[in-house]
This record gives sequence, C-alpha cells and structure tokens, in this order.
Amino acid sequence: MKNLFTSIGIFISLALLAQQSLSLSYAGGLLNPNDTIVVYGDSGLYTTIVIHIYVTNQTNQNLPVKVKKAEIQIVPGSENTFCWGQCYIPTVYVSPDAITIPAHTTDDHSFWGEYKPMGHLGVSTIRYTFFVSDNPSDSVAVYVKYIATPVGINEIAKNKPILYLNDTGQWLYISHETQMESLIF
Repeated sequence: MKNLFTSIGIFISLALLAQQSLSLSYAGGLLNPNDTIVVYGDSGLYTTIVIHIYVTNQTNQNLPVKVKKAEIQIVPGSENTFCWGQCYIPTVYVSPDAITIPAHTTDDHSFWGEYKPMGHLGVSTIRYTFFVSDNPSDSVAVYVKYIATPVGINEIAKNKPILYLNDTGQWLYISHETQMESLIF
C-alpha cells in the first residue's frame, strides 16, 4: 500500500512538471522549482546586490510571461526592486506588462532582482514567481536569499583572517593582518 501511494505521488509530480511551461536558470546552472539561491554582498549604504535569473519557455508556442515578487523575510530599513524588461519601484509586486518569450527560447536579459541593504546587516529572502499571464497557475518560482555582510566577501577572501581558539576554549583570537582582537564565548 505504501508503494502504491509513493507511485501515485511520483506520477502526480511528473504530471505537474510536464504541464509546467517555464523553467529557470542562472549563472550557477539550472534551477528546480522553488530552489533557493544565496547571494552575498556588502551591507554598504550605497551597495546594490544583484541576481540575474533566466526564464525558458519549454513549449511550442510563444508565451506572455509576468513576474511577481513576495517578500518572505526582509531586513528592516533595506530596499528591494526587480526589473522585468523595465525596472519597477519597491512598491510594485507584480509586473504590469508581460514579456513574450518565443517557443523553446531562454530570455537571459530581462529579469534581475536588486537588493539594497542601506547599511543594514542580515538576510532578506524574496520569492520571484514567473507565470504565464493568461494562466497564472502555470508558474515557476525561485527564492533568493540576499545576505548583507559587514565586509564584502571579496574583502574577507583577500585579507584571509586567521582564527585561533585558546586551550580552555573560552577565548577566540582573530588575526587580521597586524591587528589582533579577542572575543569571549
């Protein structure tokens, strides 16, 4: 009986995937529906962290596609926008205009998400859902975690901080070039 329910679940999942007209990818490769991409950036006041997502029409017909953003978790004081053919202000959550993606074609230039930490550290998660405008249930989504760090990841990699824990496990020494700091656990 358990195998029967498992088989039915797999069949339904495959049937839903077969009906899906759109797929997503980015510079890191193909995305499964509802995958999460993690993007790091500096938390600077004037920093913009950007993610480009590519949308593929998997059907034999041209499709008018829109995008919707949903703020899942947002760092207070930060700002986010998205571009779908044109860039929208932060209060726009659904693109008013559709972009037609030709059959079996990937649109690799129309969408990007922008996150501005505005000097605030933390993690903000935004879901972007791409859908066929005349059939909103025909959709695919991706979650993007924007992580704003105190120093850009490139700076951390370049300076190569070294961590030391003393013998008692109570002090952590951080060596950063010629500067030593200590933290108590």
